[in-house]
Amino acid sequence: KRARRVNADVRLPNPHCHRRYSNMERTKRGFKLIPKDEYVDLFLKANPSDCRRDVIARLDDAIAAHLDGRRCSCGEEIWIVGSAEAGYGCFTCITGDSAPDNDYEIEVSPTT
Repeated sequence: KRARRVNADVRLPNPHCHRRYSNMERTKRGFKLIPKDEYVDLFLKANPSDCRRDVIARLDDAIAAHLDGRRCSCGEEIWIVGSAEAGYGCFTCITGDSAPDNDYEIEVSPTT
């Protein structure tokens, strides 16, 4: 059997690098997962002047982008809750904090 050659210009993913090659479980660590409807109720309680329909539309757009594999400009998965309000971005790029500390994230599944 021949040894497989690797082009020196091709960078293989480092399995220990969570910044560029994270999986969904790793990026959800530190978040408090919440159903969309429950989050909308909490959001509107804190922001009563916002329209429920608009909040849901922004969340649906961010969820669709997440399910489509949209990434932050840094390469991380987008944070749905933050992306619905601040444009597509990861938690760190949106908040400036290095990691979530029980911040909300919408529970999603491929069928959501």
